[in-house]
Amino acid sequence: MSDTTHIPPHIGSLKLLTDHAVNVAADAKHLADQLRTHYAKALLKESFPDHTLAIFIRNWDEDRPSLLQLLSHGAGVDDIDLTDDEDAHLSSEQNKALAAAEHQIRLIGSDDDLINHLDPSDEEHSDWFEFQLPLGDD
Repeated sequence: MSDTTHIPPHIGSLKLLTDHAVNVAADAKHLADQLRTHYAKALLKESFPDHTLAIFIRNWDEDRPSLLQLLSHGAGVDDIDLTDDEDAHLSSEQNKALAAAEHQIRLIGSDDDLINHLDPSDEEHSDWFEFQLPLGDD
């Protein structure tokens, strides 16, 4: 009777290398997502210095998040609702920063990964998940 639990050394080595590669890839993805988050935050802080919170949402029927609002708790500073055409007074540079920040957050991917880098909202919505990116100092 042959021993089916015995794995030849060359196959065992390949398994160890595969497991190591999977761990390295996961670590690299986590680091890349951290850098994407910091980059998005830096872009938004630079372009919107009076705003303190970016709100990203992912609709139930969509695969990728989008930037919904920039909020400020300061007196005299209006929140920016990016679904409202009235906020079309943004400069070209601000629009570029918004698009680049949104792209970086989209690259993070799944909701599980987003939760690792953005704050989930305490508010519940019927049509979307909400994620918050504080723009204050770390």
